[in-house]
Amino acid sequence: MKAKIQMKRTFIAFLCVALMLCVVPMSANAAKEMFTTYEVTSVSITGIDAPKAGDKFDFTAEEVSQKYNIVKVAWRQQYSSKYITSSSSTATTGVVYEVHIVLEVATPDHYFATTGERLSAVQSVTVNGQAATCSSYVDNELHGIDASKYEYDTTYKRYLTVCYTFPPAQAPEPVESVDF
Repeated sequence: MKAKIQMKRTFIAFLCVALMLCVVPMSANAAKEMFTTYEVTSVSITGIDAPKAGDKFDFTAEEVSQKYNIVKVAWRQQYSSKYITSSSSTATTGVVYEVHIVLEVATPDHYFATTGERLSAVQSVTVNGQAATCSSYVDNELHGIDASKYEYDTTYKRYLTVCYTFPPAQAPEPVESVDF
């Protein structure tokens, strides 16, 4: 009787060990699959305030993914070639401004989706939940300060520039009364 109970305990222990050896690699592979999707096909940027006349431009931005990092935020007037990078610059009433956000992949294994012609193929790009555009082209004016950093990216897959056009800057509302 004792031998039979001992044999059952041994069998159950062996079965538990066998199940554990099967379950651990499955969960590890599932976690690995979750983090081995290195192609970035969607970009979402939040936390950028629309320019208001007389106020300073917002240079803070937040990325939603851990697959890319924000390298630089710059502004410019629509149809202008000069970027606004000074945090003390203010918006003018009625002027349309564009925000340009330079992104870099988080690790050497990540890459932004591109076409065969090395053009950006990132399918979904949003800024504050609104559709935006993107480009894998390196603009020397925007990237000029760190130009040497971008020279080795011959595949056009490590950096992406996101552009979003805000509506015209509105004048601040007048103060009608002040209570003391």
